[in-house]
Amino acid sequence: MRIGDCGQCESRQVKIAKSLPSSGLWCYKCNTERLKNAKIKTSAPRPLRTSSALQALVKQLDKIFSIYTRTRDANEHGFTACVTCGIESHWVDMDCGHCFSRGNFAIRWDERNVHAQCRTCNRMKDGCFEDFEAHVKRAHGLSAHAELLSLKNSVRKLERQELESMIDKYRNLNQQNISI
Repeated sequence: MRIGDCGQCESRQVKIAKSLPSSGLWCYKCNTERLKNAKIKTSAPRPLRTSSALQALVKQLDKIFSIYTRTRDANEHGFTACVTCGIESHWVDMDCGHCFSRGNFAIRWDERNVHAQCRTCNRMKDGCFEDFEAHVKRAHGLSAHAELLSLKNSVRKLERQELESMIDKYRNLNQQNISI
């Protein structure tokens, strides 16, 4: 505990709560008042950032694209096979697996990079990259694999209109696929 003279109210020999370089020492009473005023000033609502609106669109597109991916290869009963282990399950119980990380927007929604994958392979076995990569090469060819490899290192910034267009596209495709 420090004892000193408050630089605000000029009280002498009081317990000091804060030492500020600009105004010296503050007693507990003055420091509490300062903090109350600071909270009032900073508690005003901030305007909605466009990045949060884009994040909401990305989240919406992820959900719609995931449904599309899992239903795309499903049979008439809704069952599809995991691309890495081959186990068959209903599309609702499958994950939307990515061969190359979904962290890159250049290939996040590339249909060649994304296939239905069982939850064990996708979550517990980190996507079984080698098996997934072999599937991409078999299903889409070496040139598509090479293109995905080059795209995964590129930077792509998506605009609102492009995200909305992709949402509409995959929503329409889902309406055709969900009849399963």
